[in-house]
Amino acid sequence: MNVDHENDRQYIILAVQTVLSLHKNNLSIDSRTIQEISEDIVRKAQMFKRISEEIESESEKQGKTWGKLLRKLSDEALMDSYYEANKLLLEEEFIALLLEEINRRGIDVDSVRKKHLVLNREISIDS
Repeated sequence: MNVDHENDRQYIILAVQTVLSLHKNNLSIDSRTIQEISEDIVRKAQMFKRISEEIESESEKQGKTWGKLLRKLSDEALMDSYYEANKLLLEEEFIALLLEEINRRGIDVDSVRKKHLVLNREISIDS
């Protein structure tokens, strides 16, 4: 919900006042209280929007940090991380970041997956 513009603020106030007015007899509130509640709701909506934007901004920063770190991994280490993350059912966002880096490098996941399976079989046979 965008509350940046004065029009948005007015729409929220109108919506709140309309709903409260329809129920004012059941709620035992007067017109002045309806206006105060409307203003309070607008302030809360603005607060939640700011918090949401801060979380999004922080998430973008973390994504960029992860991207920088992932660029330093060798292709083999990146693919191992990807397969292990899937195997361990790690966070979807983390797996998506790994896959994004794999795609950015143009690595063919299917051919590497086959090689990875062969290597894992050889390792388990040798063990």
